[in-house]
Amino acid sequence: MDWRCDIASGNVRRVTGRIAGHAATASRAWSERRCARLQLIDADGRVGQGEASPLPGYSPDTLEECEAILEAVVAMAPAEFDNIEHALATMNLTRATPAARFAVETALLDLVSQRTERSIASLLDDEDREPHDVPLAALCVGSSPAAIMAAARAAWNQGIRTIKLKIGQPHAFAAECELIAQVRHHFGDELALRLDANAAWNPDEAMDRLTALAIFAPELVEQPVAPDRMAQLIGSPVAIAADESLHAANADIDRLFQSEVCHVAVLKPMVIGGLIECRRIARLAHAQGVDTIVSHLFDGPIALAAAAELALSLPDTRACGLAPHAGLTVWPRVRVPQLRPNRVVDYSRGGLGVPLVEGGR
Repeated sequence: MDWRCDIASGNVRRVTGRIAGHAATASRAWSERRCARLQLIDADGRVGQGEASPLPGYSPDTLEECEAILEAVVAMAPAEFDNIEHALATMNLTRATPAARFAVETALLDLVSQRTERSIASLLDDEDREPHDVPLAALCVGSSPAAIMAAARAAWNQGIRTIKLKIGQPHAFAAECELIAQVRHHFGDELALRLDANAAWNPDEAMDRLTALAIFAPELVEQPVAPDRMAQLIGSPVAIAADESLHAANADIDRLFQSEVCHVAVLKPMVIGGLIECRRIARLAHAQGVDTIVSHLFDGPIALAAAAELALSLPDTRACGLAPHAGLTVWPRVRVPQLRPNRVVDYSRGGLGVPLVEGGR
């Protein structure tokens, strides 16, 4: 496959807006989303788009750091590269600033995909498999149990059969179990139920809580404890998914997958550093019998479309957590063509397919 790419010019714009909804974990909440939109233009006038949306308090990089890096990339133009990995290495883009690396990689993939008229998923997957749909999973959040139930019903009514609930609030485990029981009773066994603690528990309480949650037959519990404590969950009565453990400082991902603690790897390109790095982790996971899920960081539509292409490129990934979320209210008029009400579908026209995003400063 011809992965040559060139940059004739480009620009960076900041996009900021209020989140009209609920975006939160057990320990943090966000009312605003800020991101840097990157456009790279090749010699033939094609425009490739990327997005850097580090999440404050969660991502290792900041928006200001990303903007400086993206401006430096634009300043390199004109430039030509043999392939995208060569370009990223030349630009010295590393996992220390994953959102910036993801933005540049996405824009270059967008350009190569447009030029070759092949989908980004098919470029990434060298097995040349037939296109396939991937089911969507929905994150159901809200300011009250009633609001969360309403979000779950809305997801169910559009054909989604996998939902995720955030848990781990201080002194709220009993109330969280009541909500989980309500969800399970209302939707029955046809619903796959994911629970995400965002490393809120200490190891001493985690095993007791995992045992208590087993009665609700969750598909998995995501990141019950801090990354450096995951090894203490050997023998968990429910499947464990790793999220923060995959992008923690000095993470030994291969060792984690070999430990038999982790059953599922949650791939978030914005914090892992792009689609190519996510696919590398996916290969390590599959070699150890660990499944994968592609998810977001309350990303905008450019990054969400790229994450959808990642999901489509993985042959055996589980339902991906890319259903529309509160962060997209910052981009109210931008459509993600890979997303349908309950699944991710192939976009075979070349490129991301996201309309050119203007605005910002």
